[in-house]
Amino acid sequence: MSVNHASKTPLDERDSWRTPPWLFAWASSLVGGFHYDAACTEDNALAEPLWDACDTLGDVWIDEDSLHPAAIWPPSAKIWINPPYSDIKPWVRKAIDSGALCVLLIPSPNGEAIYEELLPAAHEIHIVGRIAFIGADGKPKTGNTRGSSLFIVNGYSRGTRAVVNRDDLVAQFSGKKPKRPGLQLVRQSEQGPA
Repeated sequence: MSVNHASKTPLDERDSWRTPPWLFAWASSLVGGFHYDAACTEDNALAEPLWDACDTLGDVWIDEDSLHPAAIWPPSAKIWINPPYSDIKPWVRKAIDSGALCVLLIPSPNGEAIYEELLPAAHEIHIVGRIAFIGADGKPKTGNTRGSSLFIVNGYSRGTRAVVNRDDLVAQFSGKKPKRPGLQLVRQSEQGPA
């Protein structure tokens, strides 16, 4: 599933963008920390690389590929996933099927079919305000063309949604002064069956 939405950034560069530290700190605080990072390289892992743990669990060398068919995600683990946005489908499906508590940072729903599978299986927290991801050069990349949401799979309430403000999160989790007082949960609603 392509979700580039008019991005002018080359795909190989865009797919290597990293999670900002404040965002990972916030996500970690929601679940009490992460055991593994599933969609990472050796250079940008924010927790133990999941593919590294999977290599030690079996006889098959999966070569830095958490989606490898031999990669078994431990069901008792808490897993961080900021997948390449060019193809989030296999990551979403693996997270749902794994049984592990998985937190995905992915583009906000915009009519793509994969969200029909994801929304009933997860708690969505929509982030109001675009995220400046970190490029391979270590610098924030502004001009993100799409909003982002955090999806908590196999934990929290399923089929529920909440909204938070990016500036409030940055202020609370990076030590910067808030633009408005207090971290606020803007809205939370239950999604019933369709």
